[in-house]
Amino acid sequence: MDIFEKTPEARLDYVVDWTNWLPAGLSIDSSTWSYSDDLTAVATTLASPQTSIILSGGTEGETYIIKNIVETTGGTPLKDSRVFKLVVTTR
Repeated sequence: MDIFEKTPEARLDYVVDWTNWLPAGLSIDSSTWSYSDDLTAVATTLASPQTSIILSGGTEGETYIIKNIVETTGGTPLKDSRVFKLVVTTR
């Protein structure tokens, strides 16, 4: 699991690259994110085979689990998820 750090004031982009998971001929059709109410999603992007979210906020000293769920289109639809930790700290 990837671990990223940010300050409470930072607004940063986090990218999930699905290239190694995505079978030939399929593309990502939908992307859903889940995260704590302490964080704010400023924007999300889906540009198959990558998904991204820009997050701001958070409470210093807290660790958050961010989850991205994707579904494919074409062929037999697939569904999978990836998670990463976001540690809010002072740098």
